[in-house]
Amino acid sequence: MKKTLFPVLLACACLYSPRGLRGQESLLTRTLASPAIIYAVAFSPDGKYIASGGVDKTPRLWSREDGSVAGTFKGHKNSVNAAAFSPDGKTLATGGEEGAVKLWSVEGGSCLNTLKGHGDSVSSVAFFPDGKRLATGSTDGTVRIWKVPAGKLERIIRPALGYVYSVSVSPDGKYVAAGGAGSAVKVWDAGTGARRLTLQGHRGAVNSVAFSRAGDYLVSGSDDGSVKVWRVGDGVCEKTFGAGRRPFLSVAYSPDGAYVFGGGGDREVYAWSVQQGGLVRAFQGHGNSVKSIAFSPDGRYLATGSFDRTVRLWLTPWEAEARNNENKKAAALEDEKKKNYSLHYEEGLRLLASSSLLKLRKAPEEFRLALTYKREPACEEKLAEASAALVRKERETGRLALAGLAALLVVSVILAAWRAVVRSKKNAWLRETLPTEIKRETMSGNYDSAFRSYSKYKAIGGKKEDLPREELLELYRGMRTLEELPKEDLPYSFFLAYAVKSVKEGNLALAQSMLRSGRLLDQFRTAADFEAFAGLYEEARRPENLLMVKFGPGTYSGLAEAFFKAGNLDACKKMCERKKQFHAAKLSARDAELLSLCLKRAEEPAAAGNKKPEVRWHCINCGYIHGAQEAPETCPTCGHPRAHFKAVTAG
Repeated sequence: MKKTLFPVLLACACLYSPRGLRGQESLLTRTLASPAIIYAVAFSPDGKYIASGGVDKTPRLWSREDGSVAGTFKGHKNSVNAAAFSPDGKTLATGGEEGAVKLWSVEGGSCLNTLKGHGDSVSSVAFFPDGKRLATGSTDGTVRIWKVPAGKLERIIRPALGYVYSVSVSPDGKYVAAGGAGSAVKVWDAGTGARRLTLQGHRGAVNSVAFSRAGDYLVSGSDDGSVKVWRVGDGVCEKTFGAGRRPFLSVAYSPDGAYVFGGGGDREVYAWSVQQGGLVRAFQGHGNSVKSIAFSPDGRYLATGSFDRTVRLWLTPWEAEARNNENKKAAALEDEKKKNYSLHYEEGLRLLASSSLLKLRKAPEEFRLALTYKREPACEEKLAEASAALVRKERETGRLALAGLAALLVVSVILAAWRAVVRSKKNAWLRETLPTEIKRETMSGNYDSAFRSYSKYKAIGGKKEDLPREELLELYRGMRTLEELPKEDLPYSFFLAYAVKSVKEGNLALAQSMLRSGRLLDQFRTAADFEAFAGLYEEARRPENLLMVKFGPGTYSGLAEAFFKAGNLDACKKMCERKKQFHAAKLSARDAELLSLCLKRAEEPAAAGNKKPEVRWHCINCGYIHGAQEAPETCPTCGHPRAHFKAVTAG
């Protein structure tokens, strides 16, 4: 019976296999020999390592690249039945026959924690997608959910399946599925522990369960010799594979969800197409039952662990097909390279035979292109010959070219010098004429033309002192951009004059903007500048905020002299006091004299009954201080009406 069944199964595999997976050549790439029976295999998330566990109590880490042992983890007291990597690949969880779950550092090999609680052997472990929880199944009949790496028990699920042989966590972490000694597969809500589905259909113990990567299907393998595909949404069994074979001990979904794999007691691993429902391939090579199956995350490799004490690494059928296609493409590319080599080599020979300098220059390039497709000594020799011929030819014509180039260089220098002189003269002429043009156009009301001339004048670096001061103010006024004028880089004397004019026009806010809230005062150079400001200050009713800026020592002295001359002893005294406060080391004899005179006059007794208390008005909106007996109609700074001023009587 067994002899007649195998050819039938093999024929079915060929009949139902897709075109790309039809070949039955061996896809085995490497056999990793272990000292004992293998119960569990797992791929690391980066696909570089395979973890295994078995009867020898020692989990091992194998290099997928060369098959070497990359690490061992010692600590279990009995057989290792299960293994799983954390999603970040830094932690390996293993379950032992002694009932303990161990968490290992993959890099260092040390045991991070031991989770104790199961009353019998741990048969299965599975991380949640976030890596913060771990599901474990045991022959004590429970499924436990732990918080890792702390090892705190979060939930115990008692599925009433008898021994629990396998657990799987859905890719979104919402569900936990388990199979065991009972014939049913059960699915629970991982967050609440409530049972969501009971999948019935197997007629024997369920040894292995696994979710698809999308989480919409669940596959199970049973002692009844069948592999079933269940729809998670409603619990319907969509496909049954392998009916009548020996028990299936392990099942897995391919990463793309297109295939289901199962291995078990007949030493083979089978692959079925989920969509077509047919057997695609049988992987043969193990000498005993296949207990565990794991895919590399990229789906290129399949690892199987067996009772024959080996871990076998296979190419997946689609990876084998992809490599076969790559080989075909490589062969076609090689033919194309030979064709292109001949094409460029022959063209190089034709160009080398020519006496034309233009063609000789192209010859080495053709030989170089030929060498990019194929390295041939003959081609390299022709490249050297073409290069030498080109050098000789260029030397012959170089003398004439050098003479012509020298003449051209002389002409170029003369032309460049002439252009520089012309440009310099033009700019000098513009610097001389543009101020007059700005003045004329502004007075004529042609503001756009005047502004273009002003912009051109700035671009050529004209002297700002030569600009028509009054017309420039009128220009900005005509352009209705007067508020932008204080931002210009102009001599301070311009802004001082504009501020004086703004005060006379009653526009105190613009005057303060022109003075840059007092910061302009540090640019004053003459006594006339300070005296002009003192007059402005009086006419503007002594806006205190213009003097709140910290000035340089010379500015304080100039202001004190100007205020003293104007008879504003209070402001003079303040300037002297602030210079003493901020620049005590630079206080001059004249500063001390002015301060003394101001204090002396302030102490002179006033005529009885005639002295009125000094009143200042404080804007409660912006803080502006108005030094007069009556509040202004509107605040010159923020524009609020008189009602926003509060009287403050100086002591």
